[in-house]
Amino acid sequence: MTNSKRTVLILLILQTLSSAPNCVESVSCPDTNWLSYNQNCYLLVNGEFGQSHSAATTFCQELEDNCGLLWLDSLDEKAWVGSQSWDLRAQRGSCKNCGLMDAAWVALYREQQAPCDFYWRRGNGPPVKDDILTASDWYVGHPKPPDARSFQSAITELENQRFRYRNNGGNETIWFICKLSDPITTTEEATSDPTTLETDHTGT
Repeated sequence: MTNSKRTVLILLILQTLSSAPNCVESVSCPDTNWLSYNQNCYLLVNGEFGQSHSAATTFCQELEDNCGLLWLDSLDEKAWVGSQSWDLRAQRGSCKNCGLMDAAWVALYREQQAPCDFYWRRGNGPPVKDDILTASDWYVGHPKPPDARSFQSAITELENQRFRYRNNGGNETIWFICKLSDPITTTEEATSDPTTLETDHTGT
């Protein structure tokens, strides 16, 4: 092949590559009330009435497959959850039966047989021992010593939208956060700046 033919072939290949659609994969959450992050969807379930921990667990698991109370898979996810404006304190007056006005159930719990260890219940999957939370992630005085009122956990909002974890009795009625793992993803042709496209799919 001569140099001129080789040059023409390279130009044709480059032109084909440049004209191919730039496709991106986006998370398809159930509706716009959900927030999306790293192939997961998150929903704060609030309103006039809170739920016990067991009722909240059942509610989330019945929403979708691979759905449950909020669990954490990584340090990055913990940071993202803590950076969101869940507005638990701002909306706390609207719940008529909430025992804790600025908290929401999550999937963190401990067994009575092993009260020193905490586990994340991952939707309908097997529980995983927590190795993400540190002492500084807990609300002051928490985790409480193990007793019948301290085997379930919630995330609570402090001033300036700082969040900490606390353990309480599962019969408390409060709001809760559901997490949907690996929802259906859709592939779309990127027609604008990727940052703008991502913003359009946050579910807010």
